[in-house]
Amino acid sequence: MNFTRLMTVLKFKTKQNSCYYIVKEDVELNNQDFKIYKGAMLLNVNLTPSIPEHLYLSVMYKVKPIGSAITIADAGEGLIQLEYKDLASLLIADRIEAYYVDRSEPDKEIAELIDRPAETNPIS
Repeated sequence: MNFTRLMTVLKFKTKQNSCYYIVKEDVELNNQDFKIYKGAMLLNVNLTPSIPEHLYLSVMYKVKPIGSAITIADAGEGLIQLEYKDLASLLIADRIEAYYVDRSEPDKEIAELIDRPAETNPIS
């Protein structure tokens, strides 16, 4: 695995908002006293961090309304600050997965960079 290439691709795709991340296992950020639960979406919020190697991500959960309604509403759950190397580590550890924004399919380029084949099923 080429970690430098992975970092370059993550920075480019995240800054361009061409990918988002789905949490596959609970993630606890002890330094921010924040827990991200399985199923959350992590989306870039385009805030400029004071340290260039950091990024801000919005944590969103899909919540199905009570009753027979079939719509899905997104409820904002917080804002986190991560270093790109921590984002890469979460991907490598298979705690999160990158998805294309325009297709809602796993990002094949990022999956290949971490030596993991992208799933062929889009998220539901």
